[in-house]
Amino acid sequence: MQAAQLMLSHSETQPITWLESDVPVRSWCEAINSKDPLALDTEFMRRNTYYPELALVQLNVQGRTALLDPLATHPGPILQALALDPQRICIMHSPGEDLETLREVLPQGPAHLFDTQLAAAFSGLGYGLGYQALVARLTGINLPKDQTRSNWLQRPLSIAQKNYAAQDVQYLEPIFNMLHRSLTSKGYIDWLNEDCQHIKRRTQTSLDPQPQARFRSASNWSQEAIVLLRRLLQWRDKTARQINRPRPWLLPDELITELATQPPLGISELRQASRSVRFLRNEVLDSLHELLCSPIDDQERGETEPVPQPLDGKEKSALKAMQKKIAEIADRLDLPPALLGSRRFLETVLRQRCWPHEADSTWRRAQLEPSLLSLLPD
Repeated sequence: MQAAQLMLSHSETQPITWLESDVPVRSWCEAINSKDPLALDTEFMRRNTYYPELALVQLNVQGRTALLDPLATHPGPILQALALDPQRICIMHSPGEDLETLREVLPQGPAHLFDTQLAAAFSGLGYGLGYQALVARLTGINLPKDQTRSNWLQRPLSIAQKNYAAQDVQYLEPIFNMLHRSLTSKGYIDWLNEDCQHIKRRTQTSLDPQPQARFRSASNWSQEAIVLLRRLLQWRDKTARQINRPRPWLLPDELITELATQPPLGISELRQASRSVRFLRNEVLDSLHELLCSPIDDQERGETEPVPQPLDGKEKSALKAMQKKIAEIADRLDLPPALLGSRRFLETVLRQRCWPHEADSTWRRAQLEPSLLSLLPD
């Protein structure tokens, strides 16, 4: 089938190539002879599954826009040929969920990622700017938002959907050029590249080894209850992946709390406690029962970290002092304070009484560590 040509509705119209078979995919790729940047975006749906469902892949190279239909042709070959090219920069905006959606075909992410949302923060334009806001800020063009909640899995897509999707990549290269110049003049390109590498690593992570740390209400539970909480959270995540259903559909937080603090005495009691949970049936319920019945040994106790206690008075005062110090450093660097360190990060510094081993940002450490550690309470 020949690639269809559409026209955009904004003032500077550009053709859109619709790719739904291998022949036009190869033809489109062969026409790209340079190492110009790749602008990349996706549309996906996440309604009743654990994994996002890839519905559309948007590409733009050298001002040529293509929409690839992953329901008709596999996106792996074209994405691997373009995004894994070591000489090509891949431009994306806030790419976390997109990289998660593409993890099957790009498990390590693109060779060279440039996140325009992050670059905008380094350029002093604001923290967490959305794509439409950034386009308006840098180009003066107001993009429509009317298709944001479209059903992207429907076929055929409407002309309005295709135009909307295409615009998500058609301004990325001009924005990249402006932001790259700004970061080069400020000397922040290496800092951005480091953070982009961190984004790629974050989307590759699997099971959280200590998920119970997020349950702040469990800080005063018994050790056995916290061990069971960790077990249940890890089981929920693993099983939700296996059956491809959202985690809360499998085991709501309220039920996890009940099972960890008051474990059922048998399968009948467990069945009664979980009667309203549709996906806790048959083999899944048996697996959960086996998990709850398994005895807790010393090794598991040792591997389970306690849930952090709320900050005490001295720690709260130190937290405020740290936040003030970060604001001062951010002002000196002309960066948003949130880019340097979140409250959650500062709380980790306070609890560990050192620079966190999981904080692998060398530029932040160089800028913050001496000042923050000097503010730790006795």
